[in-house]
Amino acid sequence: MGSCKSVSVAIQHATGYLLSVQRPGDYFWCGEVESNSTMTSEYVMICQILGLEVQDSKIQKIIKYYRERQNPADGSWSIAHGADGDVSTSTEAYLALTILGMDAEDPVLCKAKSFILSKGGLAHVRMFTRINLALFGIFSWDEVPALPAEFILLPPKLQLPVNVYYFSSWARATIVLSC
Repeated sequence: MGSCKSVSVAIQHATGYLLSVQRPGDYFWCGEVESNSTMTSEYVMICQILGLEVQDSKIQKIIKYYRERQNPADGSWSIAHGADGDVSTSTEAYLALTILGMDAEDPVLCKAKSFILSKGGLAHVRMFTRINLALFGIFSWDEVPALPAEFILLPPKLQLPVNVYYFSSWARATIVLSC
């Protein structure tokens, strides 16, 4: 019974908070969607791939964003707030900053490079980072795990050890499109 009461109290607190931040009379909430630096890195990379210029005013904001989120102790970026540095996230941030024109001798990039190398370098990045690096010719497509597009036709009920439906929807699209 005690746990039911604590759940009820938690629901009351959560409801109270949500109602307190709701826009008066509009019946909706407005807030910032925050992610890790990989989303910003992918934005920079897709602009580069599509030949779209990132405006100078945005470049400075993006560089400031990376500087503020870089771990000052080891030069890394993490996959989640407060988490340890991540070699893939740091590699993508490094690439994005070089695309934006940051000099390789800048302390931000020097610390990031040192972190990446300390974690084994590009050989230890995850599949999505490998795909991004391959798009720029930095990583060999031969080193990117390939799955045939027909893989998506396998029904989930087969319960194979690897099934495309075990991945999130965005991951499925990336896996199949990279083939």
